[in-house]
Amino acid sequence: EGDFIAVPGDPQFACDGRTVEHIYGDVYEWTGAEQNWIRLPDMPLQSSHIEFSLVVRGDLVVVAGGSHYKDPQTFSIELTDVIQVFDTRTQSWTIAGRLPFRVKTCLVASYDEWLYVSGGQRDHGVHDSRPGAVESSTWRARFFA
Repeated sequence: EGDFIAVPGDPQFACDGRTVEHIYGDVYEWTGAEQNWIRLPDMPLQSSHIEFSLVVRGDLVVVAGGSHYKDPQTFSIELTDVIQVFDTRTQSWTIAGRLPFRVKTCLVASYDEWLYVSGGQRDHGVHDSRPGAVESSTWRARFFA
């Protein structure tokens, strides 16, 4: 809820960064037949900026990384490196692993038994979870059996 506001008239479309954002862990399922939303269990770690950071593999929904928190006073953003998996059969979440660094808006895909994570805005380093440089590499790990 909430997002950056563009600086009026800025030719680079820069944002001011002072907007308070609220990140929720709520998860809902749309039932097409009943035309209704059903509440599912909350994510273990609330995350936003996961637009392309999820992949469906059989009965599993995998979410990689994301923005975890934005401080309402300092407006500092914290990224996460967790890989969260929702099992549609058991209706439960697990944290299945971690990425090699914290990242948001990365692209996630699966092929054979591999999970691929490409691009995104990564952290400043091991001791600084704020967003830093935009990543251009691709990381993969055996994930699916």
